[in-house]
Amino acid sequence: MSITIPIQTGTAIASDVVAGDVVPKTKVVFGANGTATDVTTDVPLPTKDTTVKTSVDAVKTSADAVKSSVDTVKTSVDAVKTSADAVKTSTDAVKSSTDAVKSAVDKISSSADYVTITPSDSVTLSGLKGIYVGVEGNLVVQGTSNVSVTFKVQAGQILPIAPVRVMAATTATSIIGLK
Repeated sequence: MSITIPIQTGTAIASDVVAGDVVPKTKVVFGANGTATDVTTDVPLPTKDTTVKTSVDAVKTSADAVKSSVDTVKTSVDAVKTSADAVKTSTDAVKSSTDAVKSAVDKISSSADYVTITPSDSVTLSGLKGIYVGVEGNLVVQGTSNVSVTFKVQAGQILPIAPVRVMAATTATSIIGLK
């Protein structure tokens, strides 16, 4: 449809009817003074909105900060896991040691007989559950493999060992065998 412009008789412009009204059609163009580039689907109307770019940059910066925070939290979680593993290992070691001590105490506390031990490289001992040392020093003992081992012992210490011999090189004294 077209309408006639009354100012210039015979001049027609493109128009359309919208909700019963005749509306002139216009064509959007852009360009510098003296030029006109038609806007099409292939050549869209250029826009320059710096607020959108600024907003996008702000969102990117925030996203980078969030990623950094997440990385920090992950590192902290890993450190907590490592610490928890170390605590578990320590707890297991303490439990193992506690079980060993309890076993030794149970073994020694069930002793029904005691013998005085005089250090000697030739006297063979048997049936011991442990050894009590009255006076501190070195306790040199030999096991079934005939290998001598030296324990530095304190006065009043009870060792849950069953040596075959308490060697003459022993400096600790008041040694009692627990049977």
